Amino acid sequence: MRRVFRAAEHNETFLTEGAVLAQLLTEEEVLELQRFYWSEAPSPELGFHATMFSDDAQYRARVDAKIKEYLGPRLAMFLDDYRCVVGNFVVKEHSRSGSEVSLHQDWTFVDERSMRSVNVWCPLIDTDASNGGQSIFKGSHRIVDVLRGPYFPNPFVTHAETIVEKYLMDVPLRAGQAIIYDHALVHATPPNRSRQTRVAANMVLVPTEAQLLHCYLEPGAPRARPELFAIDDDFFLHNKIGDRPGGRFLGYVDHAIPTLTLDQLPLVPA
Repeated sequence: MRRVFRAAEHNETFLTEGAVLAQLLTEEEVLELQRFYWSEAPSPELGFHATMFSDDAQYRARVDAKIKEYLGPRLAMFLDDYRCVVGNFVVKEHSRSGSEVSLHQDWTFVDERSMRSVNVWCPLIDTDASNGGQSIFKGSHRIVDVLRGPYFPNPFVTHAETIVEKYLMDVPLRAGQAIIYDHALVHATPPNRSRQTRVAANMVLVPTEAQLLHCYLEPGAPRARPELFAIDDDFFLHNKIGDRPGGRFLGYVDHAIPTLTLDQLPLVPA
């Protein structure tokens, strides 16, 4: 497996547990990103929303450039020759329904048989379980190989109650601190029950040499086979999420969404 982090201890933790914490932004940088967000912020219609789902391509591009400007140089200090793909804000409005993001894995971005892509989640306020902070299932990225994309079924949902009860752990973070995690790691964020909007900067990174991938499954077609596409790094700025990609078609993938049984979950210490 290709190296992910420069530091050996970070690399071992990431490959084993699926996530590493890092201090990325100074207090002043956090304030500057907050000011940028609120100067650009769209009118909130949903309890949870993210820039990459916006219909405004120019807004997506401005946010992407700003987050790369702030997070890119810092992440280069931690990651072993990775490139930034797309940056966006992920937001949970306060006092609104629909802000919970249930148990899930993020999409597939690279060939995970030989390398790993990472997601960086850096809140601009202190976060915990009360305002939509991160919760993770350590080691879950190693349980089952599965392709992931928009509209894809989630094999972990079948056992969500058990996973939440026995395996999911909260990860409180300070503003400017980040969790860098494997896109295959199972995670969730609870509702924002506070009186403050929770804004986090988010970045997708892949190895510099990696071919970026995107998986597509026709919505509403239960017997459809996943389709795999090679895409460029501008895909998420110029394409609407959920539409059939315009990249190079690599073929259909059989057995890409396996079922998950309880005995595949790790033993929990008594």
